[in-house]
Amino acid sequence: MQNIENNGKTLKDLQKFPDVFTFKIMGENTNNFLADARKVFDGRSDVNFAENISRTGKYISISATTEVWTYEELESLYTAISKLEGLKFYV
Repeated sequence: MQNIENNGKTLKDLQKFPDVFTFKIMGENTNNFLADARKVFDGRSDVNFAENISRTGKYISISATTEVWTYEELESLYTAISKLEGLKFYV
């Protein structure tokens, strides 16, 4: 995850935890991609998923909303997302 600066302060300095985050993930519309994206959030009882398939059916977008307790946890989730096979975009 990039360390974005704002007036000399990083996201780690500016963000208050715990906080609720929505992760936006887009990738190839395959069973494996969807299952792997959901696995990133395994063990979290508070995660809510919303899925949307593209008009052509080639891609799927996933929104996963969950509470994050520390910066390190946030960084870990983004790292796991960035390694998904078939990933096209994430924020």
